[in-house]
Amino acid sequence: MYGGYDGEVMPFLLLALLVLPVCAQEPAPAPAPAPVQAAPVMLSTVRTIYILPLTSGFDQYLANHLTRTGAYEVVVDPALADAVITGQLGESFEQKLKELYPPPAEAEKKDEEGSDAADQRDYANFQRGSGFSRGRGNVFLVDPRARRVLWSTWLPPKSGMAKDLDKAAQSVVKRLTSDVKNPSN
Repeated sequence: MYGGYDGEVMPFLLLALLVLPVCAQEPAPAPAPAPVQAAPVMLSTVRTIYILPLTSGFDQYLANHLTRTGAYEVVVDPALADAVITGQLGESFEQKLKELYPPPAEAEKKDEEGSDAADQRDYANFQRGSGFSRGRGNVFLVDPRARRVLWSTWLPPKSGMAKDLDKAAQSVVKRLTSDVKNPSN
């Protein structure tokens, strides 16, 4: 009596009923890769600079002298910049960096929400800084992705007149290029 359908097929069917549910389970998802952060920029490797607005149009004079030296390219798209020039640090600058260089999770969230809602929220949260009056003459070169100051100087123009702004910008660029060549100074 053993053998036949019950003896040969039944154990195979029981085994199949036990194994199939285990095999049918989806494999565990692979762990998400850790976010890759760009290597910090070194002062000597900076080639492209985005300049945030400075009071009295000082940013325009800096852009002129930076490009005239040929050592740097001033870009109008912050995503293309190795570094950012600003006249002050603090909450308003940090907020501006978040706006220009959002962390990956915030960038995805912004895309999902729609640009109008995100723009309104960003405008409501943005705090205006006090500008040149608080840090008159300060110039900071910042790595926007690593959020660290690469270089800074303090050189206030004698006045808000064009010739004084131009002379101050020329001196700032000379200091920057000199400090890149001789980092010990």
